[in-house]
Amino acid sequence: MSRRIAVGNHGPVTTAPTTSGRWVARTRYRRIDGNVRARQATADTATAAEQALRRKLATSPNRPDVRLTGNSTICHLAAVWLETLRVRGKVTVETQAYYRKGVENLILAADGIGGYRITELRPIDISQFYTRMGASAGADGSLRRTPSRPVWAHKVLTQVLAHAVESGILHHNPARDVPAPGRNAPTLRTLSVEQLHEILNAAAAYDSRPIKSQPRSHRLHDVVTLLMRTGAELSELLALRWCDIDLDTTTPTVAFTGTLKPPSQGRPLRREERAPSRAAFRQVPIDSVSAAILRRLRQHAGTYDPETPVFATRNGTWLAPTNVRREWGQCRKDQSWDWADLTAVRKTVTNLIVDRSAAEAQSVGVPIAAAVLGRSPESISRRYIVEKLTLAPDVTTLIDRALQP
Repeated sequence: MSRRIAVGNHGPVTTAPTTSGRWVARTRYRRIDGNVRARQATADTATAAEQALRRKLATSPNRPDVRLTGNSTICHLAAVWLETLRVRGKVTVETQAYYRKGVENLILAADGIGGYRITELRPIDISQFYTRMGASAGADGSLRRTPSRPVWAHKVLTQVLAHAVESGILHHNPARDVPAPGRNAPTLRTLSVEQLHEILNAAAAYDSRPIKSQPRSHRLHDVVTLLMRTGAELSELLALRWCDIDLDTTTPTVAFTGTLKPPSQGRPLRREERAPSRAAFRQVPIDSVSAAILRRLRQHAGTYDPETPVFATRNGTWLAPTNVRREWGQCRKDQSWDWADLTAVRKTVTNLIVDRSAAEAQSVGVPIAAAVLGRSPESISRRYIVEKLTLAPDVTTLIDRALQP
């Protein structure tokens, strides 16, 4: 059998009913190492089972790159690209899972473009594909817009076709000739300075609530205060180690060099040195209030390892951001700012930095805020800055005099 099946190909597909009333499709597949393995997939009908099996074969991590040609399908190209990402190891496991899910749920969907050959895919085909992905059937049969799906499809498909360019099959990426789908920008809401003080008071009141279990390992007031005064993201703040903090210099600093990754792919909550961008690795001077909080926490920790977390559980492990967000949700109940999450606090701090630096330092505030928050000025302006209307000159007197009888 192995002599008749070429590497990266499979034998005939057979279907048969199961004892549970479903259907199973089976075949034999020759992997890139030359070994033949049985593969199968189950579905409600014979046709669906065969389609599921072919999708599984198309996304097999053993598809050989050398078999790619202009007549290869987008389905085959996507499988090779996913395997290339895994072998190169330049993206995280979570990112690989995100891309694989995009390939399976969008490109290989029933109304996807997995069956197109690489060289026959045109920009108009991609544009129509995005349109189909942007509409889904509701419970009543009507179409409703789902703007996040075309954005997701564009991110994945652009990189899939870029691999075809890298492999020499295409000279140009057709996905780049299609306008990138966009989603409606969310309304940016920020808090007032008075509301920030109310938040701190509410956090302090939450910490003083009596609890029946063991004492809390951290204070929500400390976390929120440091978020306000450093502009850090929650996962960055909770990823701080004692070796990242320097409190013994004239100007105390905090170095944000990592982030906490949630449990996924069978891996527990963990700290990673990776950051969204190079700018995210930064050293931020802190004020006296933040320094006092960190000194108190260090004194409370007593003897500690420099690699241990600043905010730790009672067992000395990393404090999960989900636990802090849950406490925040309880803290903001029945408040006038109950709509505000911790991201709103970060956006408010960004706008305060921009406004105050522009007013007092006579300089452009966006680059300053971007450097503190570890983002590019463009992303800061797009995601965090609340656009303010320009005040036009007051010409009411001129109009009034001109219109006098």
